[in-house]
Amino acid sequence: MKTLLLLLFFISSLSAAVNGSPLTTQPGPQPQLWMETANDNFLPHQTDDNLTAEWKGGFTIDKYLVGGFSYDMLTEKNYNGINKTGIREDELTLVVGPHPYHYTLFQQHITIQLAAGSIADGDLGGKTLQNSFHKYTDENPIDAHYDNERAKIYPLVLADVRDLYKVNKNLFIEAQCQGETNDYWQKVVVSFLPYFTKGQFTVFLGPTFQHSLNQLSTTSGIVDKKYDGIGVLGGVRVSGFYITSYYNHSHIGNLALGVESKL
Repeated sequence: MKTLLLLLFFISSLSAAVNGSPLTTQPGPQPQLWMETANDNFLPHQTDDNLTAEWKGGFTIDKYLVGGFSYDMLTEKNYNGINKTGIREDELTLVVGPHPYHYTLFQQHITIQLAAGSIADGDLGGKTLQNSFHKYTDENPIDAHYDNERAKIYPLVLADVRDLYKVNKNLFIEAQCQGETNDYWQKVVVSFLPYFTKGQFTVFLGPTFQHSLNQLSTTSGIVDKKYDGIGVLGGVRVSGFYITSYYNHSHIGNLALGVESKL
């Protein structure tokens, strides 16, 4: 049991995606139900938690309604501001929207997804959850304080546009552009993902770019800036299970494990 908990916590993708998107970053046909867990502290030289842990997922109901969620625990242990013990923030995102719109133009398959909801940021139990886990695994607690002890809730709108080009029966190229915004904070992620698929097996690898404007909190702003810029996203999907990995020019990387169902 202890080994399983360690696996879920430490190998739990930003994956170059906006928070709460009901669509996965996996290229190709989307599942009707999916969930993944991610962590970016798997490289030996990374000294900050950054993305301490993330759990997110999405669903489709009868091809009419889609929804998604994301729970993120963000930590900046080496913050050099007034708080010498580090700072942290939790974020919970919930969105719903109509089923993605599909159309074909010049042998390219276009998918457009719009959704709306809210994002809460503040003390959402991440510190308690992390330190309870550290106590269980005999690690030192992380005494980082929240930017905002009381949670704040903001409206959120997101868009996900994908352009799929078929090279042959097994090789495809998918361009993705995902964005989210409220009245003052925005994030955009653009990815170009060639992928090969055969039966239940899919493998993909390609460049991705993130740019964020303003910030919900000091912690989220620091973490977002570390992910901003050019990176590489790759992954493998086999029979309903997938693993993805991301690495960028700032030497920030993460690893994600997920499950999905076509139902």
